Amino acid sequence: MNASLKQSNRLSGLDFLRAFAAVWVFLFHYIDLSPNQLKPALGNNFYVGVGWNGVDLFFVLSGFLIGTILCREHENIKSFLIRRFFRIYPAYLVVLFLCLYINKPYFFDNKLLIISHLLMFHNLMPGYGGAINGVLWTLGEEFQFYLLAALILFLPKRNKTSFWYGLSVILITSSALYRWGIFGITTDTTILFFLTTQLPGMLGLFGVGFLAVQIKKLARVYITRFFRFFLTLSIVGVFFYLEWLYPHVGDYWEHQEVVLLGRVYSGAAFSFLVLVFSCAPDSVNDCLKKSGLVFIGEISYGIYLTHLFFMDLLRSYEPFFLQHHWTLYFVILVTLIGITSSLIYFLVERPFIKLGAYLSKKMANR
Repeated sequence: MNASLKQSNRLSGLDFLRAFAAVWVFLFHYIDLSPNQLKPALGNNFYVGVGWNGVDLFFVLSGFLIGTILCREHENIKSFLIRRFFRIYPAYLVVLFLCLYINKPYFFDNKLLIISHLLMFHNLMPGYGGAINGVLWTLGEEFQFYLLAALILFLPKRNKTSFWYGLSVILITSSALYRWGIFGITTDTTILFFLTTQLPGMLGLFGVGFLAVQIKKLARVYITRFFRFFLTLSIVGVFFYLEWLYPHVGDYWEHQEVVLLGRVYSGAAFSFLVLVFSCAPDSVNDCLKKSGLVFIGEISYGIYLTHLFFMDLLRSYEPFFLQHHWTLYFVILVTLIGITSSLIYFLVERPFIKLGAYLSKKMANR
């Protein structure tokens, strides 16, 4: 088996986690925002109700990916930023204008809102982060992380393991201290959410992704050989985190210790999960590919971007859906999300990823 195929196989486990994260966030919003008649009678299902943790998992995955890229000996800042820009911005722009033109055209009068979204600093503006689409605040944060991560390429000794261990500890610690310190400014839960979910408060999630990259260098052979054992440990770790979270769901933002520790624990659980799946043996990767879960992971960015768009779109048709069983609404919603996400993947994401790679290579050859 050639090296490129092995690399593809290794990424299959991460595609599975992307699929899981996207579906988790979708189900959270579906259950949280849909009328009771248009969703199954799950009651207050805890595991669906904490689907916002899918965002944390996405950030850990991003930290792992970016940490892997930045460890490359010949990586340079221009090539890095070009590839990252073409990876997330084109699809983001398509969905942004779909939301504006179809669901919320009245926002075109708000020039600052539009400009902040186009330049991806909308997450820094109170009330703007999720105004057009409730998940877009995370994309602003993601791109700001890319800009910050690019600065690492200027630092000496970045190819040393000790550098990455030290940087990871700094990011995790400073992020936790930032969240702790916000309570000294305000106790208003809306403001707390806005401030603690800014990039400084989330850097620990990217940091544990960096840490997982370095641990993988030491433990990959053992994790692959004893994959079932480590998979069980990682699932138990996520379970323990969720059990810790359970009594705090209703008052998460009211307790300083919870806000401080919540993303420390989620980062620890999810980074171990990412580490394990990044070391999955070929047999597991092949099984994931045959199941179709890897493809869902490939279109997960589109799923993440479009699911709230279609929920907003179908809201005007609720009187019709309320006359039928909830499964009709759910099937139509999932079908629209799946088709649109696939189209975005094949017609927008892949072509622009290739363009980014071409421009990056051209820049590197200058």
